[in-house]
Amino acid sequence: MTLDMIDKILHDPDSVIELEEQQIVTLLTEVAKIFKQEPNLIRVPQGNILVVGDTHGNFKATKGIVARFLDISTMDRLYDSIVFLGDYVDKGARQIENINYLFALKLRFPQHVILLRGNHEDPEVNSRYGFRSAVCEQFGGELYSHYNTVFSLLPAAALTWNRILALHGGIARELESLSQIRELPKGLIKAENDILQEVLWNDPNDNISGFEFNFNREGFYMFGQDVFEHFMENNKLKLMIRAHEFSPDGYMYHFDNKLLTIFSCPDYRGQSKGAVAEITEKGELNVIEL
Repeated sequence: MTLDMIDKILHDPDSVIELEEQQIVTLLTEVAKIFKQEPNLIRVPQGNILVVGDTHGNFKATKGIVARFLDISTMDRLYDSIVFLGDYVDKGARQIENINYLFALKLRFPQHVILLRGNHEDPEVNSRYGFRSAVCEQFGGELYSHYNTVFSLLPAAALTWNRILALHGGIARELESLSQIRELPKGLIKAENDILQEVLWNDPNDNISGFEFNFNREGFYMFGQDVFEHFMENNKLKLMIRAHEFSPDGYMYHFDNKLLTIFSCPDYRGQSKGAVAEITEKGELNVIEL
């Protein structure tokens, strides 16, 4: 895919709907080359960073968020980096455009755009919540499989220069160190590794200790403040930012404000709010409501 074609998509995001199947195949092939080279734990250098939670096919929201990161008229970045925490597909009406647009953005700014894996970037999930139907009805099963191959290469987490850890779900029962995230296998079409699954699926709970079975998450776990603080202290982490969990306000804090959940999909479940997080180059954290 040429730079001119990518720039056309970024200048006019709605033009992404015009991509034909072979152009999408090229887009997926090219972006996969970048993801293959990335570690599972991305280091984010000092600078102004925008962190984005679930978008779930809300292309309108994604366009608005990217407009905070990028002046599309000049292609000048307004932030040094933007980190997306996963769940780009399923549930929303324009999920194909949503993911293709983000892949084009990644191709244009590979060092500054970070796309992490969410639990919906897995065929076990996106075969049931709309993405498979959307792709297969328009293009066929082969392209759907191609998307999931690319999803399997997405990194699991990002670590900022000031020790803020960003991921989709939460800490896992067997996760003790960041090196375990770094060493997670890539290319698992189904995220069947126990640590990877729980990093994508687990939720914080202010009312428990340790880990407890989460019946609302198809067999994954909730984690309490005690094990969370143990993990944070062991890894010298300042804060954690995650997505994965709907909030009517678009964000919520846990564990004495040491963990921030952000959800960036307005109009989800009839609610009108979403939010993103901003980390300034001085290390300050701000929540921006959408």
